[in-house]
Amino acid sequence: MKFAFIVLNYNTAEQTEKCIDSILERAGKFEDFKIGLLDNGSRDCSCRELVERKYKFVGERGGLLFIESKTNLGFAGGNNLMFNEIKKSGFNADFFIFLNNDVYLVSNDFCKQIEFEYKKSNFGVLGPRIILGSGYIDQCPFDLPSEKSVRNEISYWKSANFFSSLHLIKLFLLMVRVKNFVKIVYGQKLKLVNKSDRKENVLLHGACLVFSKTFFDFYKEPFDTRTFLYKEEELLFLRILRKKLISVFLPNLIVFHEGGSSSVKNKNLNQIFKFRAENYLNSLNILLSEIKDYEK
Repeated sequence: MKFAFIVLNYNTAEQTEKCIDSILERAGKFEDFKIGLLDNGSRDCSCRELVERKYKFVGERGGLLFIESKTNLGFAGGNNLMFNEIKKSGFNADFFIFLNNDVYLVSNDFCKQIEFEYKKSNFGVLGPRIILGSGYIDQCPFDLPSEKSVRNEISYWKSANFFSSLHLIKLFLLMVRVKNFVKIVYGQKLKLVNKSDRKENVLLHGACLVFSKTFFDFYKEPFDTRTFLYKEEELLFLRILRKKLISVFLPNLIVFHEGGSSSVKNKNLNQIFKFRAENYLNSLNILLSEIKDYEK
């Protein structure tokens, strides 16, 4: 079977290099995989220089497709663009693996595990166990948030947006204690999946997602491009539920997530929260509408 790995870069070529190296170490023969690398509107040329310096031979052998976007298309837009470019290239992938550029493959049998699981479950989308840079195993899948919890999260980000516009975000953060964040945002306790259990039909984390051909029997593209950033996983899960596809959390499949901040690079705290608030609010309002429609 053939695998397409899709990676977006935004001003963080050093992380992208480690990500691609981890793929090359574990993806197998060149004829069995292709890496789609999109420079997603970076302000420097470091990604292009990296490709020319280190991965030119990979491209010459058909293992790398590199594209530069003049503007930042966001998570969904950038990944969908690269997905379509891979298809146009004539590479007939059985699986499309979308990786944050600060995610590195750990399992040596990464592709074989995916093949085995697909034969077993015919999954639409699969997610691995994610080990954080802090050493903790985190980012487990969980249930779809309720309409109430989404409304609570909208209230939180509206407040954050208001305070950041007044350059008072530090005051806002003092008002909202970290220990109460989950309660304030979700209004309920998240039901995390046991990190050692394989689970089906759960919401998966977007740092690493594996899409099978089965998913694309129902959808032309992987992600909902109405969002620029945030809540892609929840919207994806709703698409899975609507078509009665299977999502799988596979804990034996392991990746390492270093944890970067390309979306907020070179911004002060007020700018960071304003950027996050605006994008969270857009995505949350879309999600709220989709949840209400799904639950009709």
